[in-house]
Amino acid sequence: MFRASLSGIGPPLCVALIAMALMIFGPMGCACDQPEMPQLADNWSATVLVRVGGGHGTGVVVSHCGHILTNAHVANAAEGGEIQVIVDGPEAMILDASVVAVDEEHDLAILRVQHAFERVAAIETDDSTFFPGDGCYSIGYPLGFGKLASVGNVRTAHFSASGPGVPPVTRDAMMLEQQMEPGTSGSGIYSTRDGKLVGLMSQILWSGQSVFQLESSPIVVPVRHIRPFLTKNHVPFCREHPVFSGCSVSGS
Repeated sequence: MFRASLSGIGPPLCVALIAMALMIFGPMGCACDQPEMPQLADNWSATVLVRVGGGHGTGVVVSHCGHILTNAHVANAAEGGEIQVIVDGPEAMILDASVVAVDEEHDLAILRVQHAFERVAAIETDDSTFFPGDGCYSIGYPLGFGKLASVGNVRTAHFSASGPGVPPVTRDAMMLEQQMEPGTSGSGIYSTRDGKLVGLMSQILWSGQSVFQLESSPIVVPVRHIRPFLTKNHVPFCREHPVFSGCSVSGS
């Protein structure tokens, strides 16, 4: 079997070989006009920063009428004070938000702002289409870096743990193989198959009496808990990435 390696070739020859490869095969990387991740533009626009007290989290716009999904621990960090939603891009703005509902068990919260959004995240409705090893990506606001995307995969769609210091959300959660940082709490997790929302980032690591340290294996609230929460609170979420047609009051 023939094997080639560049490890023993000097810099001038390396450059020549790379230049020849570019002429033959074209530029390295994706030369496509469209993003590699499905529905990246819609989901990117539907991702907002949630500012609470002296910190922040991430939120996902799930209705044209101004409903934003985030974590309960993000909303609770305001401690009854002001919550602001920061929208970037061409329509950059800072909006005051109110808390519509909180689900402590599944670490979910719904915020509402007085603004009609053009782009929203589509919610996955078929829980049988996501399996260990499937690809996913997230969009959030890690630390102070601004909005960033991260790519990973599913370790398990049905993770369960209990005990002292273990958050309730882990009784029925998803676990990913993906690097996440502080500030990404509330980030949407999207399938690389169709770009639909399949979960919401919750926990980065556990501390205290827990034996787990899972910086690269984040715990995610699966969409099977998100849909009933939105429905119970009359949030008109979308099942497909829609064309904006105004603000409605029923699910689409």
